[in-house]
Amino acid sequence: MQILFFRQAPKVYLISLVYFMLHLSLEAGQGEDNIRLGDLDLNLKGSLGQIYDSNIGSSQSDATSDWITQVGLQLGGSMELTEINEIRLSIGLEYRKYWENPEYDSSRNFLVLTPETGLELFFQAGNFDFRLYDDFSLLSDPGDQRFFDPNSGNQLNNIVLYDRIHNRLGLEAIWAIHPLWSANAGLSRRDIRPLDSQFRNLERHSYIASLGLTHSLAANLDIYGQLTGSIDRWRTDFQPDSSSLTTGLGASWKMTDFLTSKVFLAWTQRSFDSTAGNQDPTRQANGLTGNIELTHAVNPNLQHSLLYSRSIDLGSVSNELVVQRAQYRIDFSGFERSDLFLGVSWDEGAESGIITPERYDSWVFRTGLGYPLSPRLAFTSSFEHYLRESNVTGRNFSRNRVSVKLTYSF
Repeated sequence: MQILFFRQAPKVYLISLVYFMLHLSLEAGQGEDNIRLGDLDLNLKGSLGQIYDSNIGSSQSDATSDWITQVGLQLGGSMELTEINEIRLSIGLEYRKYWENPEYDSSRNFLVLTPETGLELFFQAGNFDFRLYDDFSLLSDPGDQRFFDPNSGNQLNNIVLYDRIHNRLGLEAIWAIHPLWSANAGLSRRDIRPLDSQFRNLERHSYIASLGLTHSLAANLDIYGQLTGSIDRWRTDFQPDSSSLTTGLGASWKMTDFLTSKVFLAWTQRSFDSTAGNQDPTRQANGLTGNIELTHAVNPNLQHSLLYSRSIDLGSVSNELVVQRAQYRIDFSGFERSDLFLGVSWDEGAESGIITPERYDSWVFRTGLGYPLSPRLAFTSSFEHYLRESNVTGRNFSRNRVSVKLTYSF
């Protein structure tokens, strides 16, 4: 009897919470969405999601499926310090329950703080606008990359939980030089800190600086130049420290009332220190990077977009990872109050290195539907099919994910 209850629990749990949120929606009425605490205006949202994942460990030969329930709270708020100064706060908190594999529950690890969590301060000085920010997240999910356990020296595949802290602290500034000219600059530090010793080779911090200049050639055309540099330092000697410099030009052009384009083309060069534990002899990685995006609004209810990008990133077991991506998406809002999307994307990755450099292709097919059940309650659903082909043993796999989610604005 107890076993039967736990097998049926995901459905019972979901139905009960759906009923509870529908009841809240009917009782709440229109009212004011924000919560006011002193001078701080807050908006609180609750969410309930149910996911079916056919391969939670991204395994090639031993796929394990599970039902995952996600309960979350999103809190956002702002407070005016003066007429031109403002502080903003956002917190995303999430609990996850794995019904077939409870060892992965959030209660066994930690609650997830989503990437929406952060604190921002906006202020002005003359013609300068400043943004001081700290974006923080506490994540627990699979990593789509290879790992080597420093304790055993073995390659790690089929990772379900990669627990880590992400933090980025920085300052951005925009200078309105002229009605047609503006300049921007930024300085930040990014930290990635795994919480499990088997991933300590991935711990690193980066210092990132950027300078840019934008010119409005016409009401529908902006061009800009951007210079970005970084210094990357790893905790262990498995990966070499490095520095990078990216120089590029971009444009944002509204060609017609229905067709817009964004283009950024750059040259990226990264230099690596002496050979590290990964034995990758690569000293420099350079090449073209950037992205091209076209968006076409067929009519007020239908638009589609095409995106291509190329990047040169840091690898996890090699110095360099070059990734190309192509993506196509359709958005349709012709049904009553609902939004439908369809998308397909393709990634091609190529690593440097000696330890079996990986070459892979991955395809992702997505579709989803959003529908407001009431002024306060919204329903979304999605389906995703992921397929990966790689030359590295254990890295070929497929995965299906089906999810439904309710979001309630208090």
